[in-house]
Amino acid sequence: MQTTYYCGTEDGTHFNEFSTQHLIFDALADYYDAINDGDDGYLEGIELGIYSIGDDGAYDDMETLEFHSFGKE
Repeated sequence: MQTTYYCGTEDGTHFNEFSTQHLIFDALADYYDAINDGDDGYLEGIELGIYSIGDDGAYDDMETLEFHSFGKE
């Protein structure tokens, strides 16, 4: 079994994956870069997670590791 880390944006209606990495360090860099870029006026948050990949190459499981919420006031 393999793992792949992903980063994505959430706008309240859609989840858009913008990065997949094999190393957690690279995924964390993408995650924090996206947080520092800001919410672009419409994003609710940025998600960092992990995919488990089975021996057949298919994604078995998806789990959120971190979620940064852009609080709307």
